[in-house]
Amino acid sequence: MKMKLLALAPAVVLALAGCGAQSPPAAQPTPSAANTLSAFDACDELMQAVSAALDGATAASATQMVAAADQIDGLAPRMPATLTVPATRFAAELRNPLTDDEMVANAAQPILTECQSVVDAESALQGVTPDQPAQPGVIGDGKWIIGEDMAAGTWKTTAHVVDGCYWAILKAGTNGTDIIANDNAAGGFARVTVKRGQEFETSDCGEWTKS
Repeated sequence: MKMKLLALAPAVVLALAGCGAQSPPAAQPTPSAANTLSAFDACDELMQAVSAALDGATAASATQMVAAADQIDGLAPRMPATLTVPATRFAAELRNPLTDDEMVANAAQPILTECQSVVDAESALQGVTPDQPAQPGVIGDGKWIIGEDMAAGTWKTTAHVVDGCYWAILKAGTNGTDIIANDNAAGGFARVTVKRGQEFETSDCGEWTKS
C-alpha cells in the first residue's frame, strides 16, 4: 500500500466559547502565551513529524504515518495560522489510504517552503545571512556549528538513509550534553531544521544538502 502523510487540523484558536447564554463562560481555559508556539518552534516540531511521516511512507508503514498525523493534529491549536493550512492538508494525505509516495512528498513541500522562510527570517533578525558563501551547501559526517560551519534552515539527506544513520541537534557550547532533538533514522530521507545557537551532529547518514 502506498503511504500517507501527516496533517494538521486547522488552527482553531479556541476563540471564546460560551455557547449558551445562561452562565458566563466560567474560567474557560484559553490558550496562554506559554502554550502558543512561535513560528520557529512550530516548524521545529512540525519538521520532526514530517520526517517521521516521510520515513513511514517509504517503509509503507500506515501506523507510522497515522502517528505523524496525530502529532501534527496535536500541534494545530498552538501553531501560527500560516502553518495550519499546509499542515492540515499534509495530515489529511497521511490519513488517506489511497495516497502514494509522490502525493505525500507534494503535500509536504508547502510546509518545507514555509518553514524555510521562517528560519531565514529569524536568521535575518539575528544578523545572519542564511546562505553565507563560506558555508558549504553539502555536509557529511561530523559536528557542525550553525551559522559558522553550516547555514540555518532545513537540511535533508541527499539519498535514502539506512540502519545506522544517527543525527542530533545540540545546544551550542554544551559539548553535546544538551540534546534538543535526535533520531536513528532508517528508510526515506532524513530532514532537520536548525538555527543559530545550535550544533548539528551526523554519523553514517551520507551527505546532507540545504533544501
